[in-house]
Amino acid sequence: MKLSARTEYGVRMMVDLAVAHGRGPVSLSQIAEQQGISQDFLEQLIGPLRKKGLVESVRGSRGGYRLARAPEHISVGDIIWSLEGPFIPMVCLEVDHENQPECCGFLPVCTTRDVWIRLRDQVTATLNTVTLADLVQPKADHPAYTIVQRPATTSNGAAPAALATSPRGIPGRGKPRRRSAPEHHDTAEGELRDKR
Repeated sequence: MKLSARTEYGVRMMVDLAVAHGRGPVSLSQIAEQQGISQDFLEQLIGPLRKKGLVESVRGSRGGYRLARAPEHISVGDIIWSLEGPFIPMVCLEVDHENQPECCGFLPVCTTRDVWIRLRDQVTATLNTVTLADLVQPKADHPAYTIVQRPATTSNGAAPAALATSPRGIPGRGKPRRRSAPEHHDTAEGELRDKR
């Protein structure tokens, strides 16, 4: 189960706006350059966020977008629900089962529905608890980002660089890096390739 690109890029864009909060609007072209995301894609995301009252536009030559509320009053859940709708892992949770008797023949006696309800509630509660302020200024006991070190050598013997994070681990600070497929393999297979 993966989150969509809309969710990932939407949250990253909002973090950029949170970093700039109180310093004026930010253009989508700036965010696109900082984050390495297509400006066309950001334009598709900004509409739903404006409609839900999370961002507002500023006209003029120095215009752009800014948060409509303080970062501590916008949760990651607010962003995701605006872009994707509520988190519903199973169709039987869309409404109370009394209102959709044809959803599943086992619904009245389902032994697994409680798991999906708990999953929905836990994910929703977690995303609604984490705010943009938490991501911009992570607490000391709850760091938002860490540096991930690649293996000591690659198959050709070169020493790869660490996966870089920007200062304080905040996306949008420093030059963006395009992500590539992670280098990961089974230990035994990796040793066999190295011997070759």
